[in-house]
Amino acid sequence: MEECLVIGEDELTLQCANFLLKTGFNITFVSPVLQIQTWCRDKNISCYENIHEDLKIKEYDYLFSIVNSSMVPSFLLKRIKKLAINYHDSLLPKFAGVNATPWALLSGSREHGITWHVITERPDEGDIILQKRFSLKPEDTTVSVRSTCKNLAVSTFPILVEQLMKNSFTLTPQNLKERTYFSLSKKPYGNALISWKSSASDILTLHRALTFGNITNVLALPKFIGKNNIYIPLCVESTHDQSKENPGTITNIKETHFSISTSSNDLLISDLVTIDGQKIPLSNFIKENEIKIGSLLLSPSKELLTKFQKLSEKALPFERKYLSLNKANFLASEKALFPHPSLNSISQHSNFFHTSQVPLELIKTIKNLASRSSNVDEILLILSFLYLYQVNDSSSFPNLVHLPSFVIPKEYKDFFSQIAPLYLEVAHDEPFLEAINQGLEQVHFLKNHYYLRDMGLRYPDYNELKPSTYNVNFFFSKENQSLTKNALNISIDSRNLKIKFALNANESIRDFFPAVIKNFSNWLSFINARGENLKTIKLNEIQLAGRLYGTYTQPNEKDISLEKAGTIIDIIELTSKEHGE
Repeated sequence: MEECLVIGEDELTLQCANFLLKTGFNITFVSPVLQIQTWCRDKNISCYENIHEDLKIKEYDYLFSIVNSSMVPSFLLKRIKKLAINYHDSLLPKFAGVNATPWALLSGSREHGITWHVITERPDEGDIILQKRFSLKPEDTTVSVRSTCKNLAVSTFPILVEQLMKNSFTLTPQNLKERTYFSLSKKPYGNALISWKSSASDILTLHRALTFGNITNVLALPKFIGKNNIYIPLCVESTHDQSKENPGTITNIKETHFSISTSSNDLLISDLVTIDGQKIPLSNFIKENEIKIGSLLLSPSKELLTKFQKLSEKALPFERKYLSLNKANFLASEKALFPHPSLNSISQHSNFFHTSQVPLELIKTIKNLASRSSNVDEILLILSFLYLYQVNDSSSFPNLVHLPSFVIPKEYKDFFSQIAPLYLEVAHDEPFLEAINQGLEQVHFLKNHYYLRDMGLRYPDYNELKPSTYNVNFFFSKENQSLTKNALNISIDSRNLKIKFALNANESIRDFFPAVIKNFSNWLSFINARGENLKTIKLNEIQLAGRLYGTYTQPNEKDISLEKAGTIIDIIELTSKEHGE
């Protein structure tokens, strides 16, 4: 019985794997997808999450890579006795690499197809075993073309397997002189920022090529510049009316759409969302942008388009990292003791302010002991984060770090975000210095990278993560600080070595949270007194809090004596029980 290794991340992968089972192959799976892992468990099939894991079987007859986003490493190829085969959704050697279907549409191809080919150490260069082609229609989108490709893959896979079993296949070398290759970081011109000076045909092609449906889109979304925001049109249609006004001129406004001129024909635009993914009624768009017939929407310059494309390509490799941080931050909200859910009360809110002075000696000690060179503002942020981390029973809590935007040129700020979650996995008995180093490394990364604001629309899984209704906001500068409800706002003043707390919370917790915040100074003093001993001290050895005094009034009108309750953790756990949580 033939042993084969299947690597993939899609329903198509499962369909092909099912056929292999029915044909009598023994299979082992590698997939990070939960649905596939569950399928394997139900069928008692070995499944590994990572391609670099130690696979139980040392040699396989065949390897099938079907919708697999990872390069197959050379050490694994050496363990394949017969053939390693990849499915690719283009007619190789054209459109090798990633995003083959949208690039084919953007390039104006009249035909497309699929290829089953031998895997080599260079991506998509191996000999062709089987190809199928089909004609493209003018109305095709990436969704429709990928659907056709998938159907062809399903229908040709049995033919491929039969040829392998009968040893009747033919290997055809690719003509690499005709090869076109598109890397993961490659973006369309201007990162799909629409210039109304383009032809209606080019804009329609851009829109159709970037219509991915409800699947991950690492490439781009078509977008245009409004007066106060960036907008993404979900529906673009041709009117076939020749444009008579300057490109970008609003030529008609209806209840559900508006018409705009281009360098050729007018287009109908409808179903708008902002770059952050918020649906916006056309009436609101008209009002917010002061639109009327004859109004002119901006067409970006070639210089802006070129620079925006380069900035976007630079940001792309870090999107997955950002998304993983955001998912962890979302999950943290499910177990957060701090900020407490009572912050979410609808009762009357009041403001509380407190400033903690950080000893200069402590900053110097940490700078000397830290494994990397760090700025004072980074150290101040991590100190405040670790304190709240400890308050939260050594667990992460929902937070957002509002980062300085010096890495983004001013004219491109509307396209990018530097608001990111800070997430650490630090055990309660972790050495304090290790926690500091991990935090500084994370903050340094966040400060030096930026993220496209349209990610929420391009990654459906990310879009499903709803933000926490209560948060901790960290600010590096006053210019982007605002006092928001249901949030603890922390401002870093590196010049004066101060950490400023601002809390807008319901009055029932007016004693409790100020006590938590004011106790931060005691925590700092305890750490500072240890000096060089910070090399060995552990987080759980730091005195979290002394006795707290006063009364905490709950929403149910019950009073809890802070003195009786004891430490911060005692109070949080007690209030949680009183809330029935």
